[in-house]
Amino acid sequence: DSFSTCILARSAQHDTKWTVITTGEQQRNTFITSSDNGAKATLVFKGALFNAMRLSIFFTKYHAGVSVEVWGLQFEIQGGARKGNSTYAIDGAKPSMNANSRTANKNNSSLTVDDILFSTVGLDNCTHTLTIMNGGVSLSIDFFKV
Repeated sequence: DSFSTCILARSAQHDTKWTVITTGEQQRNTFITSSDNGAKATLVFKGALFNAMRLSIFFTKYHAGVSVEVWGLQFEIQGGARKGNSTYAIDGAKPSMNANSRTANKNNSSLTVDDILFSTVGLDNCTHTLTIMNGGVSLSIDFFKV
């Protein structure tokens, strides 16, 4: 939407278990991907109070505050060993799990990165840290919306 800022996934701090891909049909032609159990990526972000105030004026039924969305794709290879989940934690809180994986055959090149993997609203207007952990699935992060 017009109140959000888009942050490319390559802006996140990530360990060596992630690969930066700069071609393809993903948002602005860049994403990070990993199939390694324990791969960790971290995004430090601060939302704009102006955005939160505007949202609370127009959508009073929703929580005011900073929000974040993680856009990407999580999938398992059909008949393969890649089974698991990914987790998302804000500021060291208990992680939320995304166990919703698409299933693909090994030769499927038609999968696109277009799902919201995690979202939260109502965060305080301060600096936050989002930690993403791969639990053994094929996980690609395209971009963040803050």
